[in-house]
Amino acid sequence: MEQGIAVVFDEAVGKFSLTHPVLGLFVQGIVAISVNGSYVCTSSHRLHFEIAPQEVGSLTVHWRPSESLPIFELSFKSEEETITLKVTCEEPIKGEVEVHGELFMGHEPYLGRLPDEENFGIFSLAHGPVTSKTAKTLFNRFNDTAVTLPQSDIYHAPNEPPDRYRFVSKGSIGEIIFTAKVTTDVIKRHGIRYYAPIDKSVFTHAPTGWCSWYYYYQNITQEEWEKNVKWLAENLRDFGLEWVQLDDGWQLDNGNPKTPGGRDWRGPNEKFSKGMKWVADIVKQHGMKPGIWLIPQKTDSDEVYDEHPDWFLRKPDGTPVRIGDWHPRKVESYVVDPTNPESLEYIKRLFHTLAYDWGFDYFKIDNQPEFSRWYDEHADARKFPEIPGSEAYRMTLKAIREAIGPNKYLLGCYGIPLDGIGIMNGSRTGGDMEASWQGCQVMIRTITRWGFLNNVVWWCDPDTLCVREPLTLGEARIMATLVSLSGQALMTSDKMYELPEERVEILRRVIPTVDIHPMEFYPWDEDERGRPKIVDLKIAKHYGSWDVVAVFNWQEEPETIEVDFAKLGLPTGNGIRYHVFEFWSKRYEGQFEKGFSVTLPIRTCEVFAIRQVLGHPQVISTSRHITQGIVDLLELVWDEPSKELHGSNLLIRNDTYRLYVYVPTNFSFAELINEPRKSQIKSEVKRDNEILIVEMLSDENQQVDWVLRFRK
Repeated sequence: MEQGIAVVFDEAVGKFSLTHPVLGLFVQGIVAISVNGSYVCTSSHRLHFEIAPQEVGSLTVHWRPSESLPIFELSFKSEEETITLKVTCEEPIKGEVEVHGELFMGHEPYLGRLPDEENFGIFSLAHGPVTSKTAKTLFNRFNDTAVTLPQSDIYHAPNEPPDRYRFVSKGSIGEIIFTAKVTTDVIKRHGIRYYAPIDKSVFTHAPTGWCSWYYYYQNITQEEWEKNVKWLAENLRDFGLEWVQLDDGWQLDNGNPKTPGGRDWRGPNEKFSKGMKWVADIVKQHGMKPGIWLIPQKTDSDEVYDEHPDWFLRKPDGTPVRIGDWHPRKVESYVVDPTNPESLEYIKRLFHTLAYDWGFDYFKIDNQPEFSRWYDEHADARKFPEIPGSEAYRMTLKAIREAIGPNKYLLGCYGIPLDGIGIMNGSRTGGDMEASWQGCQVMIRTITRWGFLNNVVWWCDPDTLCVREPLTLGEARIMATLVSLSGQALMTSDKMYELPEERVEILRRVIPTVDIHPMEFYPWDEDERGRPKIVDLKIAKHYGSWDVVAVFNWQEEPETIEVDFAKLGLPTGNGIRYHVFEFWSKRYEGQFEKGFSVTLPIRTCEVFAIRQVLGHPQVISTSRHITQGIVDLLELVWDEPSKELHGSNLLIRNDTYRLYVYVPTNFSFAELINEPRKSQIKSEVKRDNEILIVEMLSDENQQVDWVLRFRK
């Protein structure tokens, strides 16, 4: 077949292969049958295969696995982008059929769901090659294509390469036993016309940092900048805060040095008398990376316009196009004409100054989604009006990228500039938040609405995480939990050196961001799907897997919420049980088979680590980070012969680290052995019923290897 899915059966090995014009080979599988006490499969019982003449969209294989068994018919039917397999027999016989195979979906496939698949109201995310019984789709972000196996369990086996996903389908003779559906333009179909896969070679996770805007607004000064930089270095840098970003308020206003901040990017106003190189340098001196805000395609500088009017949009009568924004004096700005090559050189020189003369590494460019529209609306004001507005806009972004190079972070801002995909490293995905519960609503909606783009085309930025009052402690935890578990940008924006300790502690436990990707490959619009009460982060590390499940009460009254393990996609039955540990309260809930319920006060959340019971001492939580292991737990091995639990973790200086270890009743703790990599640490082992709490404290950041010995 030239279009759609093609099937080939290789008689020599007893395997079928599925190919697609976009994907190439994407499935290989075998068929196994249990009948009359016999178990036979096509790969090992290859006595007789006969392939019937192939019709368009179909393939039939007659298979007689042994002389004592009848002939079975494997019937593949392909229609457009879907193929099915039915196994029948020429004799009236009952039996069970299994299809086992492997999926080939690029080197970093994402397991998840398409819009028409059931998600039980649970917003799911993943770190690593995870497995879920409720996820039937494997997505390849490099070609924006997915394969759905609605009748199969798709799984990743421990210790196998991260791209090696397998599947199994089960049913009866006479039934359609296996279905595969290919979906192209998975993301592009949602209005993403410039789809391109994210490049994580430089920025492996979303930014973690501080932004000046949502406390200081245009009143930021170099004195306040310095105070916050020093506080951040002392209190949050070691926990993973990387970026410190200066927002609106540093720049000139039409050349006027006495201003809160206009649209003249040639230098700072009087509030930054030490200059912009100093602003960047002090961040670097404190071990972090500096960022800056601007709107590069605009300027309010009459001087720049008067010297080079042809750099800017001008109407046919020669008058300039001027467009406003939230300028402190409500002054409208001149807009760069990107179809004039000299204008692009102006942009390149501007960013060369910002990046290499001043020394900034992160650029938040604002007002961006509007430019495509403005360039279309004012086509007659451009030097080359025939260029589409979106392409003209992308010309400005390409000029910026050429100037700054691949190793500096470019963030689009104010709404979501979808036309910047493929050039920007990240993007704001909503409007401005405010440090109030009502002001947080825009963030909550956008985290789910645009989460399908995060770690797919760029790093999403839902706006800053504020934890100060008037937000209650519960509301602050909700926002910190939601942003951190989503894997999207986490930029805080409080007056940091005045934050109460309990608010700072929230930030310590949710940074840094980690490599988290979506499992819902579509926009989750809460007007259609509702606001999720459960967010499930599935985690797969080389030493084990677990779920971190956040449960939210968005209501104005207490609410009881059921957490159903089967709906989370966890295996249930056959005696399987799970440990459940609540992170914020450091509370072991116990062991459960099918699920558990949570009763929450108004506008609060709880976060649970869910790990399968293993029957021997095992780590069930750690204190360092909300993901309870991703950031801090490097190695973990149970040695059965010696009854030892071996591990390695990272310690942050002066931060007490806790391992929570479940000890079955038939084991008793013997001793702890620590081997710090740098200097000696303080350690203590406490007991809370069946939970062993191992505390470690270090004077410096370091890795610690440890062994817990038990007796049985």
